[in-house]
Amino acid sequence: MKLHESCFLIFLLIAGCTVIEVESSVIAGLGTDFQLGIGQMGIIESENLSVIFLNVSEDSRCPISVECIQAGRVMADFSIITNSSVMNFTLILNSNGSDSVETIGNYSIKLVEVVPTRLPDHYIRPEDYLATLLITKE
Repeated sequence: MKLHESCFLIFLLIAGCTVIEVESSVIAGLGTDFQLGIGQMGIIESENLSVIFLNVSEDSRCPISVECIQAGRVMADFSIITNSSVMNFTLILNSNGSDSVETIGNYSIKLVEVVPTRLPDHYIRPEDYLATLLITKE
């Protein structure tokens, strides 16, 4: 476990929050897309900001090669740690391409993509999901 992760877990225990197991961390840049798997933490060191991909709470996207009445959506849950505060939020990516952006303080967090794409009669294991995020500062 890296120092960033150890400090983060200790912070959550002290703050009285639910402990989130962080499997690994990714160094990310402000204004640059980066990808996280469930349980991974993206760290933007220049901003003292971290985001953790917690879960996919819904994936109703239409599978490839299937004709659906509705396009569907994917909902992904995250935690953001900035300064000394922790906040949970959900981003929604609609199959019609509409953006899901969450504004927290001076930061905008956009869910750019969630993979893998759904296939007919195929279950996606939680550990197979990857979310691409873009964080910008206003």
